[in-house]
Amino acid sequence: MLLHDDDEFCLQIDSHMDFEQDFDTKIMASWALAENEYAILSTYVHDVEALGRDIGGRHEVAHICKTEWGAKV
Repeated sequence: MLLHDDDEFCLQIDSHMDFEQDFDTKIMASWALAENEYAILSTYVHDVEALGRDIGGRHEVAHICKTEWGAKV
């Protein structure tokens, strides 16, 4: 990947990814919601069949990590 000094953003995708309609404006809106110019947006890619699927009023993404506090007994 080549970045130049005047580049403001970088987008990395995998070969098996696809894009939702208007992804560019949606991702910029998500970035603005972070209220942090250094914010990094990341997600785990879901199946293409799930694109645009609305679950419970939100567009859900897969979770691949979890934090647990305390020792397991």
